[in-house]
Amino acid sequence: MTIGVETASPLSGVRMLACLLCGCLGMLVLGLQPLLFGGLAREGAIPTAWIGGLAAAERVTMALGSLAGLSLMRRLRGSRVAVLAALGMSITNFATIAGHTPTALLCLRGLAGFSEGILVSAALIAIGRDADPERRTAQFLALQTATQAAAAFGLPGLSFGGSVTQGGFVALAALGFLGLTFTRLVPHDVGDMSQFGPRRRVDTASWIALAATGLFMGALVCGWSFLGQALYYRGFDSSAQGAMMAACLAAQLPGVALAAYLAPRFPGISPIAGTWLLVALILQSLIAAGHSPAIIWICMFAYGFAWLFSLPFLTGVLIRLDPTRQSSMYLSSSILLGSALMPLVGAIVTSEGNVDTALALARNAAGISVLLIGLILPLIWRRREAGIPPAQK
Repeated sequence: MTIGVETASPLSGVRMLACLLCGCLGMLVLGLQPLLFGGLAREGAIPTAWIGGLAAAERVTMALGSLAGLSLMRRLRGSRVAVLAALGMSITNFATIAGHTPTALLCLRGLAGFSEGILVSAALIAIGRDADPERRTAQFLALQTATQAAAAFGLPGLSFGGSVTQGGFVALAALGFLGLTFTRLVPHDVGDMSQFGPRRRVDTASWIALAATGLFMGALVCGWSFLGQALYYRGFDSSAQGAMMAACLAAQLPGVALAAYLAPRFPGISPIAGTWLLVALILQSLIAAGHSPAIIWICMFAYGFAWLFSLPFLTGVLIRLDPTRQSSMYLSSSILLGSALMPLVGAIVTSEGNVDTALALARNAAGISVLLIGLILPLIWRRREAGIPPAQK
């Protein structure tokens, strides 16, 4: 779907790439949380039940950081904001290796998440200004997934002070410092969104779609946050875990590529509901797989493939519900908040040595999200009967 160019002020290729790379840098840690936080638990730095708490703290502050970034980049030079965020990410990740108590680590990961969220906001604004946001979203997701997969694959080979976990945080700090090379290329006026006109109130159908999306992505991330420990308890060492996590992340690439092709041609709720139901079945299969490597490998690949598949469809649905694209700008916020709260609930219900409880919670939440997204069908039909046109293609 291409939004009329008269309503958008897209960035040049180099500037767009710089903004997308900022977003990838900010999102990079999300692909490493199972390995990093699982490693902290195995090293005795945190209890297993704190894995979800750390994931929640970082994601909540990422959501807050992304909102702060949107505001700051409207008022200040975008490049300056992005450079300071990259420095903040570098400093807080390096400081994490000095955190010797769970409380200190919680605070440090929260501070890191705020800087990472500001970096993500640069990508969100750039995509929102583009004439074809669906295509740019797919490109961003593909680039984000490729960087996360590469990082997850390389992480087990890193070590700092004899610890692979600390090596991972040092690597994130170094990447934050290297990010200064492209954060300087973020346009000074990247936050200028005045060309889209006055804001409108988000309608009920859009809010329901956003809530369902937050719940589903929260279910995915809740399962993802505990997969490292689940694999550990099933007898897989750190190398096998890294390979499985990398395969899961790599499987997102064909998933998002296929979705980017199909979403404009086959819009609607059915592909979304079908994908979300599939994820619930995958989580159930992981719980029942026991120590079977073949089943676990298949489930990990399918989990990754389905992870991002529904997002281009959701972008299309939100644009059709709200041609001004105001609701679609909240999509990332709903994803970050959902993915923050669900791991926190997972931490509450999980006990030492029994992380399958968190996987079951994620399975149930994914199933509920299918029912929730179905609630907007009558509202869509009502809009059609009222003759309200969708967004222009």
